[in-house]
Amino acid sequence: MDVSQKYELIEAVPGEGPKSFRGRRSGLGRDVTVHLLGDPKTAENQGLMARLRDLPANCQARIVEVGTDKEGAQFVVTAAPPFQHLSEWLKDQEQAAIEDRK
Repeated sequence: MDVSQKYELIEAVPGEGPKSFRGRRSGLGRDVTVHLLGDPKTAENQGLMARLRDLPANCQARIVEVGTDKEGAQFVVTAAPPFQHLSEWLKDQEQAAIEDRK
């Protein structure tokens, strides 16, 4: 699947690591943030995917889609707003999970 056919990439979201974009689901107008991870076999991307899998269900519910595009690059789409870089979004979700356990 070609990510750019399914999601309109509007503008880059600043941050280190994978590229993140403020986006919109084509045809539906749903605001999302599209995170392009690239090669799924890198240690960094495997670590990010492990962190996503470890999130509690209420946080995982904000993940719209995880997939691989036609070139084999991995992507993650999260509900928006807020439009956050994946590293910031993960930190916020992990912090919310910790606070929910208190």
